[in-house]
Amino acid sequence: MKKKNIIKKLVQNGWWLLRQGSRHEVWTNGDIQTAVPRHKEINEFTGGGIVKIAEQNPARKK
Repeated sequence: MKKKNIIKKLVQNGWWLLRQGSRHEVWTNGDIQTAVPRHKEINEFTGGGIVKIAEQNPARKK
């Protein structure tokens, strides 16, 4: 799975980049956080899990 597709799903659900590390980026919706590996290609299971978390926990409207 391409990282850019995962990022697109996170942004569509209102998530934003909290911080970057050397190996991962940490994304948040304001309540919870998830780590996204810093690779162009991400394992299907890992990517699918990140997308599932984002879709089940969209950011709340302010």
